[in-house]
Amino acid sequence: MAVLIGLLNVTLTAAFALLVLLARDRLGLGSVGYGVLLTCMAVGSLAGALVGDRLIAAVSATWTIRIGLLTEVALHLALAVSSDAYVVGGALALFGVHGALWGIVASSLRQRLTPPELLGRVGSANLFVAAGGNCVGALLGGVLAARFGLTPRTGRGRGGGAGDGVDVAGVRPGHGRPGVRRAAGGRGVGGRGRSGGHRAGGGRPTDRPERPERALS
Repeated sequence: MAVLIGLLNVTLTAAFALLVLLARDRLGLGSVGYGVLLTCMAVGSLAGALVGDRLIAAVSATWTIRIGLLTEVALHLALAVSSDAYVVGGALALFGVHGALWGIVASSLRQRLTPPELLGRVGSANLFVAAGGNCVGALLGGVLAARFGLTPRTGRGRGGGAGDGVDVAGVRPGHGRPGVRRAAGGRGVGGRGRSGGHRAGGGRPTDRPERPERALS
């Protein structure tokens, strides 16, 4: 159990180390919004602590752990692909419930299986492994983010839209390299955007002058 918790903490803390960047860059949240995300997890933890004994009695300790592991997978998926702050907040709230239930089950199981004279040693060893996983995960998350960058935004979301892939590559539409802007005629890479127009490598030659558009009356 302690080894499992340590490994889970590696992946979890790696993701949480980047949560503030995901909230700012992908979800478009400020400091208050980031605090609200953390509050969602805290509220979930309180709810899990209040109803944990009844939930565990209803579904059994084994299924509590199984459902909890699926909840962690759902959290990682939400952090990886979602651009909706409500989805991420809901996933964090569910993870808070899972964290409270996991603590109840793991502590009860450890105390039931460990001889009384070894409880202190087993508890300290468990804490050492869990804290070690947190340290490794935080470091690993920072290294991976610095090497590969944050996951690209999908869909429109908040502040999303066409050109998000270019944004992740380090070239923001309208603020990219001067050579890219000149080659695109100041309209973004490949000429016009979604509204149509000349396409690079197809359609009418791009060196022909365009007809002036009529002014809207």
